Amino acid sequence: MGVIDRHEGSSAPPEPAVAPNAGAGQVIPERRPIVATGRGVGEGVATGLARYIHAAADLAALRPGEILMAQAIEPGWATKTKGISALVVNAGDPSGVAAALARKFAIPAVVGTVDGASPAWTGATLMVCVEDGGAGVVYECRGPSA
Repeated sequence: MGVIDRHEGSSAPPEPAVAPNAGAGQVIPERRPIVATGRGVGEGVATGLARYIHAAADLAALRPGEILMAQAIEPGWATKTKGISALVVNAGDPSGVAAALARKFAIPAVVGTVDGASPAWTGATLMVCVEDGGAGVVYECRGPSA
């Protein structure tokens, strides 16, 4: 697995470091604060701006390449979330709606973070890392703009 950067925007976020002695596909970010951990779904690394979604009405603000953060994902959100780069969801498990959405769009997702997805992260550049459906980790690359 290589590093997949799904960030779309004018300024490129920092790239993750791949340790020279790391196993195939093992991505090790350098000294980045951990935002959340949970169960990983899918595989890969996505970097983008985070946007917390409270309800379906908020989905209109979501832009392609953004990382969708939410308490939970509703089944009807699938048609309105195409183009996101990753998911970070407080509720859920690898067989839930968020996981199904991640598989459908072939994007990494971290589910069951308990309180990792938060409105406070909207506008921050985050990196979502998932290794072959194992653990998922969300790192901060750059905090929200004031």
